[in-house]
Amino acid sequence: MVSYPDMENDAVIQCICSRYADLMQHDGYGEMRIDIRILKRGQKEVIVSSGKQYRFVVNSPIPVTADSEEVLPEDRKS
Repeated sequence: MVSYPDMENDAVIQCICSRYADLMQHDGYGEMRIDIRILKRGQKEVIVSSGKQYRFVVNSPIPVTADSEEVLPEDRKS
């Protein structure tokens, strides 16, 4: 597991672990989804969805510039 010293990331990881534990204890079907979007000013938005949505804005470990190109997975390239 990757360790992040940033307190913002600790809150996201804690939320993901808690939702995962809830899903494993649930007697039936469960679903969890994590979306990460690039924001301005070197930040990223992390949305954890599992029944409810939990939104976090964290500082990006890699600076995001306006001229950065989005890299698409091989199956999504046109």
